[in-house]
Amino acid sequence: VLTPQRRPKRKRSLKLDREAVANFIKTTLSRDMEDTAERRSLRKERYTKLNGWLPGKNWPWQDAANFWIPIMLIASRRMGATLENAAKSQRPVVAAKSVQKQHAAGEDSINAILDYQFFVENDGEKFLDAFCTNFVNDEVAYTYVPWVREDQTVRRSRPAPCRCSSWVPVATAPF
Repeated sequence: VLTPQRRPKRKRSLKLDREAVANFIKTTLSRDMEDTAERRSLRKERYTKLNGWLPGKNWPWQDAANFWIPIMLIASRRMGATLENAAKSQRPVVAAKSVQKQHAAGEDSINAILDYQFFVENDGEKFLDAFCTNFVNDEVAYTYVPWVREDQTVRRSRPAPCRCSSWVPVATAPF
């Protein structure tokens, strides 16, 4: 009975000191946390003001009133609604435009496909709502847009004009 050969044990390509790597990660993380601490605290303050989370008020007398006037919330909702309506007013969000006149007839069908893919298949209205709200309330909005690469070759051929006067065109095959 033949036994299968064992593969040779792989050697580590990198020799790293685990303590040095752990210290590097800890120092980098603590430096990043210190660098972003002010921005995070300002963001937290803005979020509490936006939602009306007020601390208890004990001055100028005990149990004094503390009212929330929703100025930031009203402005935020108006801006978010304006951006969302602007994005939803054009359907599809991205429209097809043909480069050549002969393909202009297919623009409408491509637009219908784009509209269906964004709004129906991927629930585009919820995406636009969340995107606009994040942009207005959190000062920045991130989205993942995968790049689709097409590897097909496209060839266009044009017949060259004939320079001879006795040229007769050949009948084309009916397929």
